[in-house]
Amino acid sequence: MSQCNLCNDLKKKSEDDVRLAFDFVPSELNRSAEAKCPACNVILAGILHSEDGWTLAEDVTHIYVFALAKEEDSLSLELYFRDDRPKVVLEFYRRERNEVLSECFHALETSTWKAIKPKSPLSGHPLLPTGMKWLITRLDVCKKKHLLCQHPANTNLPKRTLSFRVSTNGKADVRMVENVSQSGRYIALSHCWGPSQLCVLDSKTISQFNISIPWSQLPKTFQDAILFSAKLGVNHIWIDALCIVQDDPDDWERESARMADIYQNSFLTLAATASSNGMGGCFSDAEIVVPSEHELTRLQSFIGLDRIVVRTKLQHWEWPPSKASMKLHPLLQRGWAFQERILSPRVLHFCKDELLWECREENICECGSLPALPETKKQLYLPRNETPPRRTFGRKTWRRVIGKIKITMFRRNKTSPKRRGLSRIAGLLPRKHSHDLFLYQEEASNVTNPEKLDAAENWHRVIEQYSSLSLTKQTDRLPALSGLAIRSSPVLGEYLAGLWKHSLVSDLLWRINKLEHDIVRPTEYIAPSWSWASVTGRVSFWPEPDTRLIEGTSGESYWYLARSELIRRANASRFTATVKSSRLNPYGKVSAATLYVHGYVQPARLQYVSTRVGGTWGYTTSLVEPVPLKYELEFIFPDEGYGPSIELPFFADYVLQAYGPLRIPPNDQLHLLLIHPYMCLVLKSLDEHLKTFRRIGIIRQPVALVYEYGFDWMKSSVESDIQIL
Repeated sequence: MSQCNLCNDLKKKSEDDVRLAFDFVPSELNRSAEAKCPACNVILAGILHSEDGWTLAEDVTHIYVFALAKEEDSLSLELYFRDDRPKVVLEFYRRERNEVLSECFHALETSTWKAIKPKSPLSGHPLLPTGMKWLITRLDVCKKKHLLCQHPANTNLPKRTLSFRVSTNGKADVRMVENVSQSGRYIALSHCWGPSQLCVLDSKTISQFNISIPWSQLPKTFQDAILFSAKLGVNHIWIDALCIVQDDPDDWERESARMADIYQNSFLTLAATASSNGMGGCFSDAEIVVPSEHELTRLQSFIGLDRIVVRTKLQHWEWPPSKASMKLHPLLQRGWAFQERILSPRVLHFCKDELLWECREENICECGSLPALPETKKQLYLPRNETPPRRTFGRKTWRRVIGKIKITMFRRNKTSPKRRGLSRIAGLLPRKHSHDLFLYQEEASNVTNPEKLDAAENWHRVIEQYSSLSLTKQTDRLPALSGLAIRSSPVLGEYLAGLWKHSLVSDLLWRINKLEHDIVRPTEYIAPSWSWASVTGRVSFWPEPDTRLIEGTSGESYWYLARSELIRRANASRFTATVKSSRLNPYGKVSAATLYVHGYVQPARLQYVSTRVGGTWGYTTSLVEPVPLKYELEFIFPDEGYGPSIELPFFADYVLQAYGPLRIPPNDQLHLLLIHPYMCLVLKSLDEHLKTFRRIGIIRQPVALVYEYGFDWMKSSVESDIQIL
């Protein structure tokens, strides 16, 4: 039988195609099915079985089919309707009858049905036998086969845990216990607190909770976690709200400093991923309503050995996370949960429709459709006991002290990006000048060890993701990351309010990419202005150096001299810092910090840039959708041949025109501090006599101004000793 002109027998037309994809209207599908195309008959039957308040004949206008974009991608359909109802996405999968038939089927993988992957049915509820069986299988595989997930049978218990015994009525006798040099297995809980937590350990409840915690007082999320732990045969659980004395600042500081050990030593972390507060629970009291599944039994003559099933496709979290994905998984947007997920060797996520397993070697969901991470990405931190490939730069120590992370960054090539970039730059420059740039990098970055360089870049990826997450208390911005900071310190050294002494210059190169109207610098002290933790927005880091250079085409001696002078000034910069932090958790809250700088400083003038409509700054003509706010700095150059002045855009750290003590009016004088040949911190003077400043932004000079025009933007700078608070 010739190939179907409509579906191509569910095969890619070319092996070079990114994925199988085609589209059609209902009438085309009906004609192809009548012509006895097996694949089109399967698609038609799946749609007809899935009709729910709509019909293919009357309501569907267009159907889009796709598969094979990734290894786990099974045949999926998107159905679009005549009215404004949302699209319906259907997934086809194989449910194998037994292992013998399965082997036969896999021998036929070149057949039409290669696009329809084997998947698992959903359990319907975590406490049902099917759900527990799925989890036990994952645990068994992890313990026996995952070298990176090896975990001692017993570890030291945290200072406090909840001990419990489940009774026949489905409730548990629970009490808080103090553990002194005791070992055993325990489970940790990761959850959203919500606006308030009604059941907490404090100075008033600690005596009572040592005896008993009434079951009725426990939020549903805690109850579910306890019952699930009991099913696994583990009778100790660590829950922050009930294992840290919430009204004792010293106890809170001590225990937050132990977060790295608590989560990294847990047998399993239960994550209430779909719940936005303590009352939401890990799972429903009733059986979860899973998407209906329809087995296409009447098509057995077409589909042969395996059973093909169609169901509404489940929604999974995405990378990078979208707003829709975050809405379905509230825990993933919480700042505290970030390090809990990273540090835990194994995490079981309770999602809306299914369970999801995440460990150091495997991410898998019940339905089997969790999108794999792109090949251009890799794990940010790898497990401490993995032997690093020789092609990478000394990650051994980094992996050993960190543990693992399940978030990703772009893959490094065989050559370090820093060295690769420098080599590329060197090809554009005269020999002596090339040496000068290498000298700047080695002196200014203070990261000469490739292992530390790699760790510093990884830390930047951590901050870029962490800074986009939510915290109920902005004062937790550093404490909620302290566990990861503690694990990073053996490689990166002295910690400086979210930055590191070894990589201080590159750590200062953070910016707010998209300045929205709600990005502020809190009036309550959280961190020094030179730390990313001092602002509420998502930050990004410039790589050091930025290698997007263009070769000069005019006046080579001018650009060479201008650039040489910029590098000389940058090399002259020196940075030291002092930080006053908690004695109980040096990686947590900061009460004061100062950056001492010897470098080149130059004045500039602030200019506002906006799409001004009706007197409103930063709004489009609709006055509904805000656009990013923009600012410029004006440089005055009398008799320099550049014109009377030049304006350059810069990245502000917060909304500068917002009313309050940190407001900076237009035309106000600012100062630039050169920290890189093409980058300056933008500073606001606090005391001219004492030469104290605060950071308000960062600016990068377009390199074309240097290469094309020999522009020296720091020509009027003065070598100074200053302090940045």
